[in-house]
Amino acid sequence: MGTRTLHATFTLSLMVGPTEQLRQTHGLDTITRSYGDRLLHFLQSEVNFEFSAEVGNFDFGLSLKNDPTFKESLQHALRGYYGQITRQAREYVGEIVAALREQHGDPELKVVLLVDSVEQIRGIGMSD
Repeated sequence: MGTRTLHATFTLSLMVGPTEQLRQTHGLDTITRSYGDRLLHFLQSEVNFEFSAEVGNFDFGLSLKNDPTFKESLQHALRGYYGQITRQAREYVGEIVAALREQHGDPELKVVLLVDSVEQIRGIGMSD
């Protein structure tokens, strides 16, 4: 498995995790599409990745964590999409930062995402 593919899977895991927490904690309803929604659209339209779960009930993070077959299939499908995934993640983070700055009325607000226990984020290797 290539390093870029592992980084892409790690990026997806990192982006999906805090989305709901940001909405609940900071009320970021100004972000119209969650990262999970964007990810599902990208995987279906660009990557043509097949889902065994019903899309409406799909929990990407949970599947990536608990389903090694899903994780391996996803990593295989993501080959060649590292640049797009990285660009989309940066755009999404940019939207979060812009929304927080608007919410706080401070265009210079510094935003930091702290990630604890990185070694526990699933999807960054072939096995856990």
